[in-house]
Amino acid sequence: MPNLRLSTQLRTRSLVAPQLVAQSALLELDCLELEERLREELAENPALEPDERPRPEPSWPLPPLPGAARWLWDGSLGDTRGEPPGLDETLPAPYTLREDLAWQLRLTAPTALRASGLRLIESVEDSGYLEADLADIAAELGVSLACLQQALEHLQRLDPPGVGARTLSECLLLQVQRRREQGEPVPWGTEAVLRACTGTVRLNLEAELAQRSGVRLSQVETILDFVRRHLTPYPGGAANLSPSLPEPGFPLYPDVILLQEGERFQVEIPRSRVHDLQLSRAYLTLERVRREASSFGPAAGEGSSARGEETDPRALLERARGFLRLLQRREAVLRQVTEAVVACQRGFLLHGAAQHRPLTKKKVAALTGLSESTVCRATRGKFVMLPSGEVVSFDLFFASALPAQQELARLVRQEPAGRPLSDQALVRALRAAGYKLARRTVAKYRHALGLPCAAVRKALALQA
Repeated sequence: MPNLRLSTQLRTRSLVAPQLVAQSALLELDCLELEERLREELAENPALEPDERPRPEPSWPLPPLPGAARWLWDGSLGDTRGEPPGLDETLPAPYTLREDLAWQLRLTAPTALRASGLRLIESVEDSGYLEADLADIAAELGVSLACLQQALEHLQRLDPPGVGARTLSECLLLQVQRRREQGEPVPWGTEAVLRACTGTVRLNLEAELAQRSGVRLSQVETILDFVRRHLTPYPGGAANLSPSLPEPGFPLYPDVILLQEGERFQVEIPRSRVHDLQLSRAYLTLERVRREASSFGPAAGEGSSARGEETDPRALLERARGFLRLLQRREAVLRQVTEAVVACQRGFLLHGAAQHRPLTKKKVAALTGLSESTVCRATRGKFVMLPSGEVVSFDLFFASALPAQQELARLVRQEPAGRPLSDQALVRALRAAGYKLARRTVAKYRHALGLPCAAVRKALALQA
């Protein structure tokens, strides 16, 4: 006889309700993705239909600039027809690497080298490399090769370090040279190893590099680690001249609009006509007729499993009601999170970066009673239109770099005339102020703030 007995066992399992999954997925969408999702649901579910009733005006007047704000309220984001301008037309054109180099060159180069230098800049790729033959350019301009070489050397002294290089080895050597000029540490033998990076040699072939350069293997490994940490193979990518734009010409559509009246802020969630959905009147009528008929007894075929959920009017109506509830919940959460962020960063919105306060999503979650993951979903990949008309990422309110950038800007403003601070000197000054940043980080912040390098600032001071 088998030994049978009953027993109890406690186990924990995490169960996620389908409704919660759908809510999280909808909350994560930005305004353009949401509009696409609305169109899909409208096409799939006949129990939903557009609401053609006149729309109410916003509770607060929208700012006169840019016109895209009212375009968002009155029209569809996906419709490019009509007179009002799109948001992409209100954004400044991105500042390119070549434009920045030309500006630096005009300020620093001798008159005799400017024409040659500007022609070289035209051949600089977005990566920062010079993709042209000097002999061809010299013949085109009618100048000597020696004169063009001088212009190239001047170009290679501009920011970002490494720009104007023709090979990877030259690019890295230029960056090492700049670090030495600024008094930054460079491992012994770095130049010899980088000069050995020619032909088919790759940076991970330590033994071959050691043999070619005459540097011992352990030191080669140290040098390669230094290269990976502190140098970049694409100097043009380090310029970051348009940090507010994901890519040149990419239009930013706000998920939230902040309106200002005095020192008060109002949160508006822009909605296109596609957002105006309602339950189908025909399906509601059918539901009412069936409900009245059911009081006299079950109708023919009632409860039959032959009718699928995709065509069952009751199931379609229930799905439509659930979807509309999710839309309302998404808007409520987005508004709640934005209001909490505005309350925490009111000084920043009123007075600028100097009043930016440290803020985490965990703190916003505590203020709103939402989970931290919900706050992350509500802000990830979304944009806010400020009262000035500028469209910024939600991440700006959580950016810990703003105070450091503000201090950097202050240091540059107050530096002695004609004696600008190098990036390494700025690193030391920022560390004294409590901001422990690497030199590359300081250079990145300087580019983001539109501050030229020390050489250009010195030239500007001499011209003043």
